[in-house]
Amino acid sequence: MIKPNYEEWNIINLTSSILKAFWKKSFYNPLAELDYMKDSKNIVLIVIDWLWYKFFEKYGKGTIFEKYFRRSLTTVFLSTTTSAITTLQTWVAPNKHWFVARKTFFKEVWTILKILPYKIRFDGFNINHFQTSKADFIKEKSICQKINCESVVIFPEEIIDEGNKKILTKKILWYTDLDWFFNHIKAELKKTGDRKYIYWYIPYFDSICHEFWIGSQESIKYFELLNNAFINFIDSLKSTNTTILITADHGQINTESQKVIYLKDHKEMEECLTMPLCWEPRVAFCYVKSAKTEQFEKYVNKNLNHCSRLYKSDDIIKEWFFWSGISNPVLQDRLWDYILVMKENYIIKDFIMGEEEKYDIWNHWALSENEMLVPLFVVDK
Repeated sequence: MIKPNYEEWNIINLTSSILKAFWKKSFYNPLAELDYMKDSKNIVLIVIDWLWYKFFEKYGKGTIFEKYFRRSLTTVFLSTTTSAITTLQTWVAPNKHWFVARKTFFKEVWTILKILPYKIRFDGFNINHFQTSKADFIKEKSICQKINCESVVIFPEEIIDEGNKKILTKKILWYTDLDWFFNHIKAELKKTGDRKYIYWYIPYFDSICHEFWIGSQESIKYFELLNNAFINFIDSLKSTNTTILITADHGQINTESQKVIYLKDHKEMEECLTMPLCWEPRVAFCYVKSAKTEQFEKYVNKNLNHCSRLYKSDDIIKEWFFWSGISNPVLQDRLWDYILVMKENYIIKDFIMGEEEKYDIWNHWALSENEMLVPLFVVDK
């Protein structure tokens, strides 16, 4: 089990280094080896969803990524896009932004939301059904709103919505292919004028690995495509005084069918719950009836101890899973009762009425080395 190290070598320390480079203070320690970025005219942060450290270690030899690899970082808890990308966009730890998982109960609208892609779990309505958006749930400013320079955010066209526009910056560009992005960014960075900060999110590697599997030919082929595209891009930026930071949000594991725990097979546990499981299959949040807490604890410790660790929500906070500082009071509203952190490559699944009963072979969200470690690449031109 690898807990996030928020004191050093975490993605939050990377964002703190960017803040420091723009002469802004942060709650978190910066990475000392990036102190020189205060002299960089341009800083570009590129987040490749799912490009985990172990994948790079196995398939990255001889690539442009190997040339510029600096070290591994831990991601945040939960090791998921929802939590990590929000950290990379707001530059605060999960205990401050409290977007900790994809499926979460939101007291504000009294329902379980799939916060990515902003829909109600039960019927798939968009959050806009409530005449609200993701931006209404996040009070933290984005990086682009915290620094005094021209900022550009680049997202895939299909995931740009009003919530993202409110959270990120006034200047959001969207792209449909890598060639468009690289050509546009080269033009931006070669312009004369003030300093720039550019944030680019690439989700497609994650999408490919969700559809196929870790180490599939499809994932290796896309990694090769990224490698070739970055070779040309980096070569074209000579003498622009640009620092490019490339990292990821989380890693991944594969889960075999025999490692899937179905809640419906554990009726004595299921009857203790007041609502469906929330959060993720590798880290499940359990809302337990007050009269059933003893039954719930005994059942889990007896029957699921081989595949999970049981925590009370207060203990998760006290043990600094979300960061060691003072938490936003709203975090407690997202946590409530008990948390199951799955061991090895186990997952736990429940299904509500109307949901297709299936499981995915790809999974992340928990605390294994494969899920928690992401690479950091640093390019100076």
